[in-house]
Amino acid sequence: MNFGQQNPANERADQSPVYRALWSAVDCPQQLFQSADDPVPAHVELVMSASLQVLQQHRERGTLRGTDNKNSDAVIRELGRAGYWGLLVARDYGGSGCGLRHFLPFLTRAATIDAPFAGLAAVHGCIGAVDPLQSFGSPAQQQRYLPALARGDKLSAFASTEPAAGSDLRRIRTIAVRAGNELRLTGQKAFVTNLAPGRTIGLLCRLEDQLAVVVVDLPAEENQQFSLVPNPLHPLRHTINQGMKLTNFAVPLDSLLAPPAGKDGLAIVYHGLNRGRAAIAALAAGHLRAILGGMLAWARYRHVQGQPLAATELVQARVARVAALIAGCDALAAWCGTLLDAGYRCELEAMIAKVFASQAVKEAALNLALPTHGGRFFLRGQATGDNAYDYLAPCIYEGENDLLGLAMIHALAKKPARRSKDEESRRSNALPAEWGAMGAELEQLLDSNGKLGGTQSQLLELAQRIQAVTALTVIQAWQQQSPNQLQQSAAELLCQQMQRTLSGTRATPNERACEVQLGREILTSDPAWLGPVAEFEIPLSYDA
Repeated sequence: MNFGQQNPANERADQSPVYRALWSAVDCPQQLFQSADDPVPAHVELVMSASLQVLQQHRERGTLRGTDNKNSDAVIRELGRAGYWGLLVARDYGGSGCGLRHFLPFLTRAATIDAPFAGLAAVHGCIGAVDPLQSFGSPAQQQRYLPALARGDKLSAFASTEPAAGSDLRRIRTIAVRAGNELRLTGQKAFVTNLAPGRTIGLLCRLEDQLAVVVVDLPAEENQQFSLVPNPLHPLRHTINQGMKLTNFAVPLDSLLAPPAGKDGLAIVYHGLNRGRAAIAALAAGHLRAILGGMLAWARYRHVQGQPLAATELVQARVARVAALIAGCDALAAWCGTLLDAGYRCELEAMIAKVFASQAVKEAALNLALPTHGGRFFLRGQATGDNAYDYLAPCIYEGENDLLGLAMIHALAKKPARRSKDEESRRSNALPAEWGAMGAELEQLLDSNGKLGGTQSQLLELAQRIQAVTALTVIQAWQQQSPNQLQQSAAELLCQQMQRTLSGTRATPNERACEVQLGREILTSDPAWLGPVAEFEIPLSYDA
């Protein structure tokens, strides 16, 4: 793929690899499901290395959090000096100009050191004000805001959700009224990660009955026009997340961003959400490494019936399954980054990556780590148990998973090209046969006017199969590119599991034996791909 001069046609919805695999009148190239493997530019790697060193040093010192148990302002400033907050900002405005195909794997590396600060980088660069400004801001707006965002003098967020509007953002009530060379904002926002006085945010509002996005520099303190509304959450306990009320709050008229021709402000929101959902997959890969690190430490420490847990096939199989989920998240994050850098909209693909990754973390934490740790999982201070809400939250954040599945089906059902048998035959030679079968099934659900029929449960089941086949296609391609033998084995295990689920078959004895053998190899080695996960502290430890 070309990452230099992007092809504007790639942005079209009908250029989506998933859409083309189902509907295209010509073969869908397999390369659309492959990931780039070009090296990180030297100047970007310097910033990444310096940033990871800052996080590592503060983790070792125990100084990542401030007295309020939130991300430390001192660490935020130090990361700013390292260039952390400017990785995605263009070099013209003081950033590194890092591509998402390099930024997303970096997020995974950062998350293995400290997930809250990695998540903050994703909010700042992907769904905060940075992406809207870089993609839709005028040169004057970019010059006004981006240098401070690159330095970390200002951190960013995006305010779209409201008490009466979550997944259906067309129901928002926050209004903007023109007043000379100003806009006056009135309304309430909720669940805004990284919202704090003095920060720069993107904000979705209703202007003259059209949805619009404005860039807002929040005041340093609350006042009569701006007040904070607490949102006490179980997850994100180290990250600021709250709401706010605006009453006749003035912003310059020229803070209004221009959406694409023929679109409204939601196009700006979705542009960032596509990046934010891809970032969830990258962060999930870091979460899974931390979960696996805890399982390895406990399995080696704990003895049952005269042998360590690590020697039992049950735990070995669990370890292998977590490693397989890591491979899946790595593959999908790399794929989304590749597509986004090549100019693809990546809406369907990012949805699929987000759904897979959030379910993978939930599966690993509750179905694999919990039974391995036993009752200690619920002790305060047990890292995996303490983060249980954080491992569940991605199933809801950036769109609830089942709603995203239904949205994906409706997007795929728009104006499909009619396929001939000859075209079907050519496509089956390029991609797994399931693609053609699913495309035919979706076509049967459309009436003569192109209206989608079927029950929601029927549509959701089809969506889940499309998600699974997409992930399978991507992971198989990624497996062939991976230079690490353990990662290749983990990816192969995941592909086998997904194929069995799709076909309704059971694992063979040989497949079960390979799963156990992979877990045994991981337990008896120190795989470098696991990354610098924190040393797992075992609560209620005892002399062996």
